[in-house]
Amino acid sequence: MDAYTRIAALHGMSITALALRFSMTHPCVASSLTGATDTEQMCELLAAAHAGPLPQEVLDDIDAVHAQFPNPTP
Repeated sequence: MDAYTRIAALHGMSITALALRFSMTHPCVASSLTGATDTEQMCELLAAAHAGPLPQEVLDDIDAVHAQFPNPTP
């Protein structure tokens, strides 16, 4: 989780935005479910959803972390 949080920070976004944008455009994910407990969280989720796919540079960074930790919870 720390590695993904660093990727998000490096690219100027929250871990929430990184996760939502990744899941919304990954071909192996059929749906993305979110929940917000206040207006601020809902605004963050909506902004991330409208931001579109992650840039290739971010996806490359995610792939590098996944290569290092392919199964982080065996």
